[in-house]
Amino acid sequence: MAVRRVLDTPPLVTSADGPTVLSMVHHRDVLPYLLAIKSFVRHVPSSRIVVIADPTITTFDRTVLSQHIPALDLRDAVTYRCAQLPTGGTWERLIAIADEVSRNYTIQLDADTVTSAPLPEVAEATRNNRPFLLCTANGQTILSCAEVSAIAKAEPLDEVHIQLLCEALLDKLEGPRQWRYVKACSAFAGFPLGSLDRNLLIEVSERMESIVGNRWREWGSEQVASNLILASMNRALLLPHPKYAMPHWANADTAFRHFIGYVRFASPLYAQMATAVSHELANAH
Repeated sequence: MAVRRVLDTPPLVTSADGPTVLSMVHHRDVLPYLLAIKSFVRHVPSSRIVVIADPTITTFDRTVLSQHIPALDLRDAVTYRCAQLPTGGTWERLIAIADEVSRNYTIQLDADTVTSAPLPEVAEATRNNRPFLLCTANGQTILSCAEVSAIAKAEPLDEVHIQLLCEALLDKLEGPRQWRYVKACSAFAGFPLGSLDRNLLIEVSERMESIVGNRWREWGSEQVASNLILASMNRALLLPHPKYAMPHWANADTAFRHFIGYVRFASPLYAQMATAVSHELANAH
């Protein structure tokens, strides 16, 4: 397996300053995570590396992670469960971010990502305490909830995925806040210092659950919450697409790839990138 080459790369070194990078890691993704975090931090120096350990993480996994990230802050996901919020579906990750942003700018980074070139947009956003979101091909503009709802309602809603259902019903999200939304991917997102807390998460979750019912507890609702919260912040930055994209949208300028789900195994590209990036990391001076 090509990603095993990351084990031959030097330990990650944190910086005196820079953002926190937080990830939730499953046992199956320990090696991909090391590739993701090492390839990212070489281009965006970071001061803190936090892993929220899925219950599948083993003692051996913890040893490997600590060997390759000596300054790692490893925490158990179960400690980030909240009775007023959904459990699972990466909600523990978002709760951890809500706690972490009280001390530092925090970047959520998924294990199925690879950074292959400088990310000046991300570096600038962290310096300026500006939120950022990972655009999708059909999510290039931040819209009002009414606009998002109208677009989603044009899609068939029978047996629909929870994200599309939530988007279709966003016009019911009323109240004093001026909510906005964009169809982004929570695999990579920037949360400014002081921008989020558990009370805001609970407010969003309770409001959305009152609109969509028990389906809010399904996998996918965390991404809706993340998109809604970040898009509603001042100066929210949509990372340029396809410089930041899934592999099938990539071009010669793509610097950050999100190999979502099955995509790592759909072509030789992920293995090729794992080999090339691991070689670069092993030979960096």
